[in-house]
Amino acid sequence: CGYDDKQALEIVARQLGMTVGKEERQIFAMVLSVGQGGHRLKEVKKRETPEWQWTYTDRGNRAYHGVTMDELAQFLEDLVGQPVVNKTGLAGSYWLELSDDAERAPQPGETKLLDKTALQIRWEHTKTEVLVVKDK
Repeated sequence: CGYDDKQALEIVARQLGMTVGKEERQIFAMVLSVGQGGHRLKEVKKRETPEWQWTYTDRGNRAYHGVTMDELAQFLEDLVGQPVVNKTGLAGSYWLELSDDAERAPQPGETKLLDKTALQIRWEHTKTEVLVVKDK
């Protein structure tokens, strides 16, 4: 079971006399957003499979195929082991290419551009929905 398997977490929490829910909280996280002037992403048709995929390009970059911005934020979060919140406001599925450097976490106070996408990521205090486990 993964940390995001809410049903499994609820079963375990119930056995321990706890509850699981989501609440909006202020956290310090990396925020994925669109830079000034708008994005330079290629929107693609919604994929037919539930899983998006990535491949390596001949330049050694990672190319994402049919990824939503929520999925990209989750992938970056898994990659760097720190919370990433999608604040792009973009719906739809996109094709994009990122270098290894773009996939590294920025330092606090730094705004990092994600290559030629015009997306950016930076640390900030932000409100977001988080999973909360509580005693009853």
